[in-house]
Amino acid sequence: MLLKSHVVELLNMDAAGLSKITRHTGYKDANFATCEFVGITNGGEFAYRASYYEDGREQFTKLYVWRDPAGQFVADY
Repeated sequence: MLLKSHVVELLNMDAAGLSKITRHTGYKDANFATCEFVGITNGGEFAYRASYYEDGREQFTKLYVWRDPAGQFVADY
């Protein structure tokens, strides 16, 4: 179950927290500079717009965060 405290945490997620979740998911090089919560998908995933630097240029991506059956936050993009 997604608790109120989880929702508050996800709504206030910063770039460092999003990077940590993404690395825990298996994207070992994930290191985001900024992130902005943009909404919740129809499937209940929390969506973010995040920036990162590659070859000295700022790039943007969308990330999706949800809780897996074990209760851990996971991310994909």
